[in-house]
Amino acid sequence: MKFGAVLLALAWLCLATAARAERLTYTVAIGNNQPPVGDKRLAPLRYADDDAIRYMELLGRLPGRAWLLTSLDERTARRHPSWAKKAEAPTLARLREVVRLLAAQIAQDQARGAEPVVFLTYSGHGGITEQGEYFLSFTDGPLTRNVLYDEVLEPLKRAEVHLLIDSCHAGGVVGARGAFDHELNATSVPLPEADKEALISRYSLARFPNVGVLVATTQGQEAHEWSRIESGVFTYELSSALLGAADVNGDLRIEYSEVAAFIAAANEAIPNPDAVPELLARAPVGKSAVLIDLTQLERTLVLTGKPADLGKFYVELRDGERWLEAHLPAKRRVALALPLQSGSFLRTGDQEAEIPSGPARIIQFENLKFSPLSVASRGSIEQALRDKLFSHPFGLEYYRQFAATSALPSVDLNSQERALPGDWWVQRVANGDRASRAPAIALSATAGAAAVTALVSSYFAIAKYQDLKAETRQREAIELQSAVIRDRDIALVSGALSVVAGVGAWFVWPTSEHSTLQARGPTLQFVQHF
Repeated sequence: MKFGAVLLALAWLCLATAARAERLTYTVAIGNNQPPVGDKRLAPLRYADDDAIRYMELLGRLPGRAWLLTSLDERTARRHPSWAKKAEAPTLARLREVVRLLAAQIAQDQARGAEPVVFLTYSGHGGITEQGEYFLSFTDGPLTRNVLYDEVLEPLKRAEVHLLIDSCHAGGVVGARGAFDHELNATSVPLPEADKEALISRYSLARFPNVGVLVATTQGQEAHEWSRIESGVFTYELSSALLGAADVNGDLRIEYSEVAAFIAAANEAIPNPDAVPELLARAPVGKSAVLIDLTQLERTLVLTGKPADLGKFYVELRDGERWLEAHLPAKRRVALALPLQSGSFLRTGDQEAEIPSGPARIIQFENLKFSPLSVASRGSIEQALRDKLFSHPFGLEYYRQFAATSALPSVDLNSQERALPGDWWVQRVANGDRASRAPAIALSATAGAAAVTALVSSYFAIAKYQDLKAETRQREAIELQSAVIRDRDIALVSGALSVVAGVGAWFVWPTSEHSTLQARGPTLQFVQHF
């Protein structure tokens, strides 16, 4: 019986591991180029739609599902025809529908032990209503703090949520500045302490400890876009960080403090304040500060090594899109997660190298072959961004100084570098996520071992029962009877365990060899088969 208990415990351990391994990411990427409804003072933005696609192409490589709410302009539609077919209008009405779908999906995921994570990204105009409320602009109306809290975050309060927002006045919308920042010019009146605490709880992020925010905000009306990168500056910096450039301790996980320090370093040397977005950051309270685990990204080419000799560099994809930029005086390994495609280039101020694409999915910096490069640009802000953006190196020393003055949870700088998955990563990209098959394999092995044990024990029980029927001596008969009962019980427990483990393996084994993209109507779904 002790042997059966050990096998049963092993099966439960495998089932628990399978549940913990299932982490699903839900992304709602919103980009609205249009100014607020009825506001003729602001010109349309150029790259909010590009920012939304950038998030889809990054976060869409994680197992889960994604929605793209944006209207692509003609240039972006030509570059991304597949996204043009799948994008939906950036309306509050559609956002509310998506949130309802998400809330139901989150409940189902948690009921079966999965860990849902929601990324809500927004790029576009912000503003202030006549009543003094900050808002984010949608094509059918404003998303105010009340709408964000009551109709978006409240239904998602059971999940881990990350808000990534690049917009004017965004800090006032999310409440990161405080509960009453839109009433700075109002007359102050005394409030009972209980009422004050209730108002702060309702109108600040303290109401949602499950929510983390990374917000670029200004109090003015100028959006921080740059035609050279065809993106919002903050979105470009943030996506560069999430793709691995901010991983200061080499654990292949990107945390809030690493992202905030990376963005601060990127803007450190820019003298023109009009070119610098202001960053507000808060990690979820009581939850992991990890935004992305790079090993979970699918369809990925890894560029790794020690890029200390490169100085400032950027990666450009085959369609001309700048994918990431960094300045990493790294004395330790860096791993950058690039799309799995050919024709990408790594460029510095005076040289470039094509990033090879072939059977190998891990490329070393030192194996790149560089040739001369010439670059020209013009304009004051253009000059400031080209010369100074990312010119300050980001590394351990900068991170230590940043973390010492930041309220964000810091990473462990004494930990060992996490090993690159190596051949396992290659197989995962080529054949699907092998990590998700590990629990099923363990359960199958348990089922097989238990089945063998049941068969052997049954054989011994039957053999000893035959001896028992032929035995005439009382003492020997009693011993044989005890042995028969013992072997019978082992056979029964092992057989039951084999069935349980086999059924468990059947449920958790992937039904396909790789994650697939499915489009249902105008909504894009990234579906991981289980």
